[in-house]
Amino acid sequence: MREQNFQQEMKESIDKLLDRSFYCKIPDAMNPGMPGTGYRFVPPKPFDLFFIFKGIFTAVELKMKKTAGGFCISQFNKKKQKETGGDLRTHQEKALLRIRRAGCPAIVLVNYRFEKKDGEKTNEAFVIDIRHFVEFKERFVVRNGPDVKSIPYKLMRLTFPTIERIKTPGGTFWDVDRMIEIISEESQNYKEEE
Repeated sequence: MREQNFQQEMKESIDKLLDRSFYCKIPDAMNPGMPGTGYRFVPPKPFDLFFIFKGIFTAVELKMKKTAGGFCISQFNKKKQKETGGDLRTHQEKALLRIRRAGCPAIVLVNYRFEKKDGEKTNEAFVIDIRHFVEFKERFVVRNGPDVKSIPYKLMRLTFPTIERIKTPGGTFWDVDRMIEIISEESQNYKEEE
């Protein structure tokens, strides 16, 4: 199972369950080093997709984890000799924060899909407002020291809301209605703080 499968599942869920919505996957950039592309530089895409529902634009970055390991928050790129972020890249975090500051929801959906030792399968997605993620990450690093590299899965379960797959007469989809509720609640929380 690849992240592309999660992207396709989310597209189908939004298309089928959010009446009168618009969904757009931002295409992955072509490798500029590929012969015959004619491109010398292609900027990295800011996030995976956006959708519009009831007049509200929402930017989404999708991530997939195939083990119960933590969500990486710090990664040093030896080749570039700089910090590049973790599972959520620095340029993605900055782009999502800019969209949030512009007044639109910007979220990270982290899909954990793995089999536990007892054979039980886990398939859930954390719905994380980008400001909540950044604030939590900063507090987590302060509490645990600058060498911390990831947020443990169990801590994510205690911190961030999740959605699951639901069965409907039309098939099995992600619970995007619950996702919209979470996005609305998170947006309201931050409006009250501003």
